[in-house]
Amino acid sequence: MDRIDHTFINAIFTPDYYKSYLAIENYVAKIVLRIINNAGIGNYLLEESRSIDEIIERYRVHPQSGPILDWSLRYLHQNGYLKKSEARYQMYASTRLIDASEDIDRILTLMPSADIFIKLVSHIESNMPMFLSGQKSGADILFVDKAAAVLWNDYFNNSFYGYSVLNYGVAYGITKWFSQTGGISMLELGSGTSGATVKVFRMLRDNCLLDTMNNIVLTDVVPSLLVVGDQNIHKNNIIPKAGYKQKILDINRPFTDQEIGKDSFDIIYGVNVLHVARNLSNSLAEIYSCLNKNGFLAIAETIRPFDDRAMHHEIIFNLLENYHSVQLDPETRPAHGFLTKENWLANLTRAGFNNIDCLSEPERIDQLDIDIKPLHSALVLVARK
Repeated sequence: MDRIDHTFINAIFTPDYYKSYLAIENYVAKIVLRIINNAGIGNYLLEESRSIDEIIERYRVHPQSGPILDWSLRYLHQNGYLKKSEARYQMYASTRLIDASEDIDRILTLMPSADIFIKLVSHIESNMPMFLSGQKSGADILFVDKAAAVLWNDYFNNSFYGYSVLNYGVAYGITKWFSQTGGISMLELGSGTSGATVKVFRMLRDNCLLDTMNNIVLTDVVPSLLVVGDQNIHKNNIIPKAGYKQKILDINRPFTDQEIGKDSFDIIYGVNVLHVARNLSNSLAEIYSCLNKNGFLAIAETIRPFDDRAMHHEIIFNLLENYHSVQLDPETRPAHGFLTKENWLANLTRAGFNNIDCLSEPERIDQLDIDIKPLHSALVLVARK
């Protein structure tokens, strides 16, 4: 596996990868500032410091807007546009609407495939007035809208380098630890448009492992995503010898009620799905019970460098109820959304997993000749039953 180790550690997380995300951070901050100003909230924050509740009451925004407004103010404070005292925010007098075109040019120079992310953020910005007023929900904007549906297929698949590193990461984890299980059965959680599926199938095939499997089940809670995912697998012409099954599976419900039996799989994996589990402890317990003895869970997750870091991705995901309506735990899940590496290790340990192995991108940053600390990170975890 030396070739895969070298590719994953040394080739994926390049200086341009980090520089592009610094440009994306600046770009998103300017878009958020524009959204706030266009809603009239910017002038309100110039007068004196305000709380989220005061803003909601003053502008009569829909209750669904609470999480995105809270994130927006924390994100603008984090990027130097607002000052904060306790839970109150005030805009600096020098803050102005700043043109984001230079940031876009820099992003696309460093990571051309990030045009998918830029188009998605532009789509969100244009729909934000209707979201704030309650005329549209996040699901309406991100999934019902046909324009967004087209973008998601590219975003979650491997066209967008910024996301494909996660798909590559879970494929790396499964392939590296495969020999330790002798596995013949595999379950994917949240397979969606099958970006991760394609990466996993391809890497297993390249290492002469794919056709040793006799039971592969790909699941998601959204039927239409499974249809697109099936098309993408066939488009990439990478079908296991034994084929695969697709199935609807809700990670928030008991797996046995959904015809997933206990001790059924040698490998269970997912990319950026478990952080939206309503009760993470329950979902991990369900996964644990469905693994065979010595089976393993492999996940790739975007993670926060530290607990209160506001992430640029959240301009998208805070629009969705399932992202923020989760059960919190002060020790293992102190906030909704993305977790830290330490949170994940604590949750997996509590669920009974052992021999937990992980790779996270900050372990690579010190080897690069750039003065950029990770704004977010990718984490691959493999945990044994």
